[in-house]
Amino acid sequence: MVLRVLKSDPLWIGFVGGASGAELNEGLHEIGIRTHPVMMAQSTRVNLEILDENGGVTEILEPGATPSKLEMQAFESACEMEFQSKGDKPVVIISGSLPPGISADWYSNLIREAQAAGCKVFLDTSGAALRHGLAASPDFVKPNRHEAEELTGIKITDSQSAQLALRKVVQAGAKSAAISLGENGLIYCAGENETIYSARPPKVKVQSTVGCGDATVAGFAFAAHSGLNAKDTALLAAACGTANCLADAPDKFHFPTLRNSKKRRK
Repeated sequence: MVLRVLKSDPLWIGFVGGASGAELNEGLHEIGIRTHPVMMAQSTRVNLEILDENGGVTEILEPGATPSKLEMQAFESACEMEFQSKGDKPVVIISGSLPPGISADWYSNLIREAQAAGCKVFLDTSGAALRHGLAASPDFVKPNRHEAEELTGIKITDSQSAQLALRKVVQAGAKSAAISLGENGLIYCAGENETIYSARPPKVKVQSTVGCGDATVAGFAFAAHSGLNAKDTALLAAACGTANCLADAPDKFHFPTLRNSKKRRK
């Protein structure tokens, strides 16, 4: 949805099951997003976010369904077809936790397949899936503070420790990486031995932080596809994450609050 706001033309590939899956697919079409749904027998899970009048947020997250072997094969075939069919090789974003019961190295196999087809691959996951994914040398990863601490064993308490953790993420296999730091923005490194950039947004009144990490990844992906330099890449990604905080929904954000904030950027 964020890529659509940025005037890109994303294609979503995902499992779709039951009435909730049909609603998901139809909803994406309604906001102009192309889809390649992979049908599954079990229903798509529903996650509920409740916002109270005082600004509190309560999330109710249903467990995901386990795809069958045939459904997994159908998903892999859909990905392979899309990876191979593009003349202008796209940025592929592999995002989210793995379905229960799926091998932790599954993302790493998708990364290798996409890169073999000439695609750039951005990975946004955590835990064992992230560790295995790094072994396949994705073009970009973006753990948050907690995920980076778990991955590197470095407690992030200040700018120096954050940069040490980021260097370690790149050394673990990522060709480039960022660590998102909540209200403190993010740090970004375009490659081993490259300059680390910090992008700290202005203070804003937060509507909800749900989806801010995804919005940030969308900014990085759009920047890569557009050929932006490292500094502008970091600024755009931080702006996307911040704009998402201000919106009622991820497809409703815009940038007017940030247009006059150049003096406050770091």
